[in-house]
Order: sequence, then structure tokens, then C-alpha cells
Amino acid sequence: MDMISILLATPLSMRVGRRGLIAGFLLVGGVLFMIDLTVPEALHWLKFALVMTALTLVAASFQVNFLYTPELFPTLMRSRGLALSIFACNIGFMVAPLIVDLLAPLAWWSVGVTFGCGGIIASILVPFLPETLHRPLPDTVLDVDERHENAHYYIKWTRKRRTDVKMASKVIPEENVPLAM
Repeated sequence: MDMISILLATPLSMRVGRRGLIAGFLLVGGVLFMIDLTVPEALHWLKFALVMTALTLVAASFQVNFLYTPELFPTLMRSRGLALSIFACNIGFMVAPLIVDLLAPLAWWSVGVTFGCGGIIASILVPFLPETLHRPLPDTVLDVDERHENAHYYIKWTRKRRTDVKMASKVIPEENVPLAM
């Protein structure tokens, strides 16, 4: 299934964009996990197809994430940002079997609801990130801040411009320049 997700996600991410692709894959995967709960046990082939399709879409979003995450961070922090993202993903990989083993005996629907809601919530949060397709990689933190101010988000929130942070672009007035003796 991972090979299918890699072959699906990689060419699409070069054409469609990373943010929308991740959000779409996670949303459809989460909805498929929730739909699986409504399918009767007699249709086991349909349940299998829904779950495997959802897993393939989540794996595809994970694949795009490896391309998208480093593009969000400036050069000096890029490897640390990717490492933090991989660390968070590995925590998810470790917790997933525990969720299945601990929640499944309590309620038959708990695993599907947990993974379905997780995908849906993540797909709602991804549009708050900037799109990086066909944009230069940021070199400094100021580049990231400028990209944030000029970004086109699906959902854009207002943010006051902080001039005190932008010391590199700030011009010192002439009356504050020390005189040379």
C-alpha cells in the first residue's frame, strides 16, 4: 500500500500543491474511516476496501509531508524542523497500536472514530499553513515572516505587523546615528 501511496502522491504534489493535497488526503481518509463504521459486517469486502483506501490516502499525505515540512522552515532550522516533524510522526506510529489494543475492547466504534476524527481535524488545521509550491525556500526567519505576510491562505487570520522584530530591514533615523569624532 505504501508503494501505491508514493506513486500517487509524488506526481500530484508537483502539480496540485502540497497543502491542499495533504488536507484532501487526510479529509477523505478520515471520512472513509467514519463511513466504515456504518457498513454492516456482512459486507466485509466493502469494509476492507474502505479501510485500505483510507490507509493509502493517509500514507500518501505522510509522503507529501516529507516534501512539504522542510519547505516551511528557513535554511538554518530546516533539518531541526524536519526532525521534529518526524519525531511527532513516530510518536503517532507508537501510539496507534496502543489505541487499537486499548480502545477496541471497550467499544467497537472507538478506533474508527479516533482515527477518522484525527484525519478530519488535521485536514481542518492544514490550510492554516502556507503553500510552498513554486515558491523559493526561505533562507532566514525574516523570509518566513515576510512569506507569512504575503501568503494566500485558504483561511487567513489577521496579524498585526511587528516592526520591532524586523531589525534587518529597519532604517535608523539620522538623529539617532552617533557622530564620528
